[in-house]
Amino acid sequence: MHGMGDARPDEIDRGIETLTASIMLCDSAQVHQNKLYLMGGDWDRYISQDGNLSCDIAIRLRCPWNRTNERVKIRCVLDDEDGHRVKIGPESDAKAVEVEVEAELGRPPGAKRGRRFLMPIVMNIRNLPIEAGLYAWVLELDGEQIDRAPFEILAPSL
Repeated sequence: MHGMGDARPDEIDRGIETLTASIMLCDSAQVHQNKLYLMGGDWDRYISQDGNLSCDIAIRLRCPWNRTNERVKIRCVLDDEDGHRVKIGPESDAKAVEVEVEAELGRPPGAKRGRRFLMPIVMNIRNLPIEAGLYAWVLELDGEQIDRAPFEILAPSL
């Protein structure tokens, strides 16, 4: 697993032709002019004052030349400490906690052949009911797990 600014040498030197991505948990994140703006970023502990989770998931998608102009399904799912999908709602109708988008990165005019491109994406999580414990947001691209952001939910101290 690599951080937001890390690039593996083989991705640069050999021009690997696969999509790669990384995620970071933030208090707040926005995308503006193809840049990620983060506040309270890269945490792994969250104190839930009201039994809910509110955060943003910042995603840095790296797209090789040959994968531009293709649709990609980006999905973040919430796992518990045992790797099981977290579900919410009535037991008979519980749904897995997930956020999914489809995106397509086009080549800008005049781009040099073989260049890699970045696409920042933000997923907003608001008022998700959650108990204290260990969790991980799991990032999938087209159904393949790419990255994980483990974190702990803590109850407020009295």
